[in-house]
Amino acid sequence: MVASSGGSTAWRVRVAGFVALVMVSAGCGVLRVDGNGPLDGEWLVERIVLDEVVLEPADGSIVLRIDTPDSALVGRTSCGQLFGSFTIVDGGVDGGRATFTVPTPPPVECSEAAQFEQDLLIGALEASSTWSGDVTGTIELSTTERSSVRIVRLP
Repeated sequence: MVASSGGSTAWRVRVAGFVALVMVSAGCGVLRVDGNGPLDGEWLVERIVLDEVVLEPADGSIVLRIDTPDSALVGRTSCGQLFGSFTIVDGGVDGGRATFTVPTPPPVECSEAAQFEQDLLIGALEASSTWSGDVTGTIELSTTERSSVRIVRLP
């Protein structure tokens, strides 16, 4: 009888582990480190690449705020505010898979160059599927070849 009880507990642990793995694989969970995600905080956008276009925004012109508990992404560009969401599918404190959704904001009056910069950022974020780097310094949000957004943590 004791062996049966122990087997039952081991079976429950295996089932719980499998369910957790399935939830994370399906994107139902958000990776958190010490209660916050590794990408939580404010980030300065240093470089944007989409297809063959490379842009290095003026220092401080684009800032992203990532809030892991709410899966929220808020951005400030020369054209105004961006609001979106993200999901970290798997990974650790130095990289993993992630998806970003940033609806096109309503049109506002801004320069053609500033609008191009904002549109490029939205396209590059939405094309990104991985993140890697040092969460205390520089992170690269990217795909294998098409796009990347390099962000630097603000103090």
